[in-house]
Amino acid sequence: MRAGDTLVRERLSAVRRGAATFFMTILLTGTAGEVFAADPGKGKELYETHCERCHGEDGRGQAAGAPDFTRGAALMVPDTELVRLLRGGRGAMPAYEGLLRQDDFLDVIAYLRSFQP
Repeated sequence: MRAGDTLVRERLSAVRRGAATFFMTILLTGTAGEVFAADPGKGKELYETHCERCHGEDGRGQAAGAPDFTRGAALMVPDTELVRLLRGGRGAMPAYEGLLRQDDFLDVIAYLRSFQP
């Protein structure tokens, strides 16, 4: 075995030990970054404040053109699309950009998805 091969193996071994230590630290401490699930309870509060007047308490839609969230078709899109609609508004629905935060949008969406049968 040549000296160069030994040096490469030693460095590779050190990298593996470092990577293993890094990933164990993340697993044990949860410091890979804060990730929170959307909160449908908070979403319900926001829905009652901002959405219920047109979309109804039960999500069936009261105003003309308001979708029925209990049927599912209105929610058969990715969350990113729903966030885009909430931010920019559509038709008679106002835009909520600047009024609600990203977490708020996701909380409302989580609550909307609870209307599914």
